[in-house]
Amino acid sequence: MSERVLCVDPESPSAINTTDIKQKSVTVSWSVGQTQVVNRTVVHYRVSASTGSFQTSYVVDATSTSHTVTLLQPGTEYEIYVAIHSYEKSARSNTVTITTGNKQSAYRAHLAALSWRALSAALSLSVCLPACLSCSSPITL
Repeated sequence: MSERVLCVDPESPSAINTTDIKQKSVTVSWSVGQTQVVNRTVVHYRVSASTGSFQTSYVVDATSTSHTVTLLQPGTEYEIYVAIHSYEKSARSNTVTITTGNKQSAYRAHLAALSWRALSAALSLSVCLPACLSCSSPITL
């Protein structure tokens, strides 16, 4: 007696979430739902303004519900969706849009922090100096 496999249409991945968005990577997570057998899961992505086809970033473990897409370009908007494959059938999630981190904005944030520290130090010094001028010991900076 031969065994028959019943192929049921897989459910679309849902609850697509993007986290840990960096300059060149993003982590994508999803929920598989009630799909009985997942042969493979594939994360697809492309630059948003592009009309070209989506690139793929395979998820090796078919039971995985998250994947980090790497080698992205900084400060670029991407469209991402997840597709699950069960035997010869597949289903895809809705498309989400993210923008990777920008080198320039990270640099500006760093400069702002440095400027604030320098300003704080200057303000502290200007408050301290008048009180110290009446001291008999000299101030060394």
